[in-house]
Amino acid sequence: WKTETEATPGIFKDFFGHGGWWRPELRPSVKYDTIAESFASLCQNFPREFQGLDTPENHALMQSFQARVPELSEKVRAKGPRTLIHGDCKTSNLFFSIQDDANENGEGREGAGEQKLRCSLIDLQWSGAASSGMGDVAYLLWSGVDVEGVRREAELIDIYYNALHAALLLANADAAAPAQTYTREEMESDYALEVLAYFATALPQLLNGMDEAYCEKWRGTYGWLTCETIPEVTAAFVSKALSVLREMKW
Repeated sequence: WKTETEATPGIFKDFFGHGGWWRPELRPSVKYDTIAESFASLCQNFPREFQGLDTPENHALMQSFQARVPELSEKVRAKGPRTLIHGDCKTSNLFFSIQDDANENGEGREGAGEQKLRCSLIDLQWSGAASSGMGDVAYLLWSGVDVEGVRREAELIDIYYNALHAALLLANADAAAPAQTYTREEMESDYALEVLAYFATALPQLLNGMDEAYCEKWRGTYGWLTCETIPEVTAAFVSKALSVLREMKW
């Protein structure tokens, strides 16, 4: 979230101008004109999970949405770059470890003996600029958590925002750093757009043609996402996208 200046090297120069594997400009092979068809296929293949979603109104909404994907991309990029995102923030790119709580010299702090969960990210091939970090948040939430996790969506988003807000306040305490703010209203708007942006690619690219046999084959295997292997999560993801589309009156 540091602002670029002429006096500092550009941190964006070695990354994509718009990070995230799901961006249409980076996915020329994706058939975005099959969004409505892909939704219809899910409704047919998972009648129980999609029972409340298989309505004429929702089919019409998907039909209009697929024609507006280019417009969506412009909306996501409208603010210009303010930070970097990993761009492929899925669970198979997350490494976790338990470490003793110690300072940088390895010396135990007060309350030594406590352990903390550490997390590292690998695989930076889709990293790049973004107007917020919500692309990574939306992607991880809707591809890397189970049914109970997506039910806690509001709580998890709140945890993220509070951590980011605290970090920005700390950065602003440094006189050499420019003041930066990020309101909850901005965050919610960015999150809604990024949910749709990821959904627009995931639906025709990952979810098209899903059926029970496909889910049984790949569920729980390395690299495969929850939204493409757990029908309840898939339905929750589609329901979220439809809700955002209705709120945006698309």
